[in-house]
Amino acid sequence: MTPDNAATWNKRDLPSAAERFDYDYSEKELTHFIPRLREMAAGAAAVHVVFNVNKEDQGVRGARMMLQLLGQSQPRAKRPVAAIATRTGSTA
Repeated sequence: MTPDNAATWNKRDLPSAAERFDYDYSEKELTHFIPRLREMAAGAAAVHVVFNVNKEDQGVRGARMMLQLLGQSQPRAKRPVAAIATRTGSTA
């Protein structure tokens, strides 16, 4: 948690619990975590970062920004999304 999202996270009079998870991290906020993540990575086989947000693609955007800040490339799907959707019968 960062100081920027603490006010929303700790707010108890929201209409639904889901609103606590409606948050987009800024580049400034994510940059705050970089030194600690690098420190953990130096002493671990793997470090995982989870974005506990649930509106639209907030988690995906946060993960992409974090990868960029860490200087890592984004993973690629093994198959194109359209092929996966066609195979499962989805029309998405």
